[in-house]
Amino acid sequence: MDEGDVEAALRGLDEGVKRLGPLVTLQLYAMDLALARQNFDDTLRRLETISAQSARKEKWLARRGEILIRAGRRDEAKQAYAAALLAIEALPPRLQQTPAMLNLKKQVNDSFAAVAASSKPDASEKK
Repeated sequence: MDEGDVEAALRGLDEGVKRLGPLVTLQLYAMDLALARQNFDDTLRRLETISAQSARKEKWLARRGEILIRAGRRDEAKQAYAAALLAIEALPPRLQQTPAMLNLKKQVNDSFAAVAASSKPDASEKK
């Protein structure tokens, strides 16, 4: 898909959102297109719209961290991952123990650890 096609697709999705409301499926597709264009602010804005509609935020906070990593905004990504972990821990134990939530928690922990490790100076850089 060339740039003109992507722009037209985004306009069409935005028109759909205006007519039908902020449907998650439309917003997710628009997020993917915006992310492919490396338009991180637009991607994050669309993610906020989805998150605001959702009772549970842990999945969207983790996704925010992924987007921020791609944008090179590591400190903000760490904050998003930390917030995702807090949201997971705030869930009732029966929800925390579902396979999907255990998988999400592992992914977020791994991503948080990777970001934290990449933020520290390398031992060879120390004097």
